[in-house]
Amino acid sequence: MFSLISEKSLNIISSISADGLFTYISPNVKALLGYTPEEVIGKPAASFNHPDTNKKFLEHRNSLFIDQDSIRFTGRLRHKNGEYRWYETTAQYIRDQSGLIIQTIGVGQDITDRKEA
Repeated sequence: MFSLISEKSLNIISSISADGLFTYISPNVKALLGYTPEEVIGKPAASFNHPDTNKKFLEHRNSLFIDQDSIRFTGRLRHKNGEYRWYETTAQYIRDQSGLIIQTIGVGQDITDRKEA
């Protein structure tokens, strides 16, 4: 059921490891950003972001409180054709018993048209 949902969703669903590598991305990344899942999985998430987005994301992540496990974040992602698209992503942080983030689950929606309007 999860596979069906992630394949049919208009959102990109992803999982990122503690060291910032994609461990999963929904197959619809091909239709939305031009990449196959194989081109994304195992790569650093930061390599698909605009540099300003990476900076903003790191500042935000470093300011999180230990009990803050969910955020909404807006930034630009690079399409395979080189253009940047605006995405609003809700991230859920998975923590170990000591409170360290060990995984991030993200659901991102393309908001480029809304942002440009």
